[in-house]
Amino acid sequence: MKLLIEETNKMQLETNSTFQYNEENISSLNKREYLLNIPTKYLYELAKEYKIPKYKKLAKWSIVTILLKQEDINSKIHKLIFDFKL
Repeated sequence: MKLLIEETNKMQLETNSTFQYNEENISSLNKREYLLNIPTKYLYELAKEYKIPKYKKLAKWSIVTILLKQEDINSKIHKLIFDFKL
């Protein structure tokens, strides 16, 4: 059973597209991938918070590009991760 749990955790880390791993096996958050995969509702909430004009008419990747240019987007993404478990 212990082996199964270890292998499951290992596969979850390998198949997770949100986190990237470098040579030292340290993970970093792939913010663009994360924002593209969250529900549109949360993406629109972020766009409204940053006062992006006509955000509902923009493509999802356009909203993500604009959001990634914001200064404090890291804190907003971490809040989404920990509050909503997305």
